[in-house]
Amino acid sequence: MDRPQGVDDIYRSLGHLSRGITRFGEWLGRRSYWAVVLMAVLIVLLKSGFRWAGTTGEGWFVEFRDVIDAWPLQEPLNDTARAMWQEDYSSIVLFKGLHLIGLPYSSFTWMLLHWAATAGVVLLIAAWVKRSYGPSTGLPVLLLILFGSAPMVLLHEIGRYDALFFLGAVMIATTRAWWWVVVGIALVSTSSWTMTLGLAGGLVVTGVVLGSRRLISRGLGALAGSALAVVVLMALRAANGGDPSVGRLGAFTPGGSTNGMNPLYVAWWNLVQPFPNWIWAAFGVTWILFFVVVFQSRRRRLLLALGIVIVPVVAGAINASDGTRDIALALTGILLAVGAVLQRPLESVPDERSKTVGPALILGSVAVLCVAAPVVNIYPHEPTNPWGWLGLYGLSMLVQITS
Repeated sequence: MDRPQGVDDIYRSLGHLSRGITRFGEWLGRRSYWAVVLMAVLIVLLKSGFRWAGTTGEGWFVEFRDVIDAWPLQEPLNDTARAMWQEDYSSIVLFKGLHLIGLPYSSFTWMLLHWAATAGVVLLIAAWVKRSYGPSTGLPVLLLILFGSAPMVLLHEIGRYDALFFLGAVMIATTRAWWWVVVGIALVSTSSWTMTLGLAGGLVVTGVVLGSRRLISRGLGALAGSALAVVVLMALRAANGGDPSVGRLGAFTPGGSTNGMNPLYVAWWNLVQPFPNWIWAAFGVTWILFFVVVFQSRRRRLLLALGIVIVPVVAGAINASDGTRDIALALTGILLAVGAVLQRPLESVPDERSKTVGPALILGSVAVLCVAAPVVNIYPHEPTNPWGWLGLYGLSMLVQITS
């Protein structure tokens, strides 16, 4: 029985599309691994844009200047919300350290610090993917991570503490040497101990599900580091004659003040009202890698999936009005840590220019999907913009140069 002409046309069109994507995948596979990394980074930069100017249009350093100058004391700020920003203090300490060795006390040094942390994240992820999956099989994995929401959050919010938190999360998730894990714990704990609760809780839960001492120990280490970071800041404030309990820290003192946020209302604001837009904003195309990693497990897949998602979603949802930002960073960190446990490093790595790139159709399809997928928005109440190229998210620097 002959097929209708229209059906034949559809099959021919799909065949042409499949061959075109396969040729594109073959072309990508002939490039060196690090050349593809560089191309992906440049496209992500163009695609997602930047929030260079912060929320006030004056730049994150200008916006945080009073917080930076007053640290560790919050009394000069006269605003509980500003005191809360002081609790994410890794960038403040490192910035002041760079100033002590001669760098200017200016936006240049502040942005340099966060650019360096962002570059470190990309290099660590790329090196881990190559070591674990090989340069050929690892390319689709790498693209799904780089085009996911976590790197885009870093670019949208460049100049905030997100880059240092995520750098620490990637260290905890992927590095082997214990001293790098300790550095990672120090970074996440002093960058955002509320985000760290989501990351660490997820590591412990997934570690229990998989029976992995590596995940459990790193999660417990992050929890301990978070508690220590809180104690250190409280002690610094008290030693300088200040009130250690203003901001989120107040929840840890008998009768101390809190940040005044109602967790139930914030959870409704983050998860219920913007449903289902927040689901895309929290992970983007990395959801594909999420299912790939979950199906690598030979048992307890449903429990593993819930373990990866549940703790960071709850922690991020009750933390702030832009909780999907917290969810994106913690979720990705947990996913990388679980992937590092399930995917054993390869004994031998194929040549970087090998033409056997795994299924070229898969590589080409992932690349096309990553480039074409809508840009995530960490504020899920705003509509997702499919065409964010140089648009909705910035580039405010370009605007400043040309205006």
